[in-house]
Amino acid sequence: MMKYFLMTLLLGLGIVLPCQAGLFARPCAHCGCCQLKKVCRMVPDVKKVTVVEYVVEENDFCLFGKSSVEEVMVSDECSPTGQRCETVQVPRCGRVVFQKKLKKKTKTVDKAGFKCLVETVCTQCGGVCDSGNCVQ
Repeated sequence: MMKYFLMTLLLGLGIVLPCQAGLFARPCAHCGCCQLKKVCRMVPDVKKVTVVEYVVEENDFCLFGKSSVEEVMVSDECSPTGQRCETVQVPRCGRVVFQKKLKKKTKTVDKAGFKCLVETVCTQCGGVCDSGNCVQ
């Protein structure tokens, strides 16, 4: 029985003494405890995400219509009346046409999310000991 007690005492001292001396583990800067453990902590994170949007643009334009044939009086020095009749084609406007075009637009959007960080925490005081100085 005494043998197990001494062995437990020596093992306990073997673990605690190197920690206090700063050889194997870093002691807590706040309370000096050597019982530190690593835990995961979820923190908010913002990621940039590219979003693709499709937009329809409408363009209006006119088509040419059926041209009409008209007779126009044109001055002519050779004719006895000084004018002659000439047939001319006059262009006309037709109907309005709507043209739809599909346009692709990309933009970058900030999207809220989460990520996990590893932190070293003291089990006695609960302080975070990642940067050397514990924060409670």
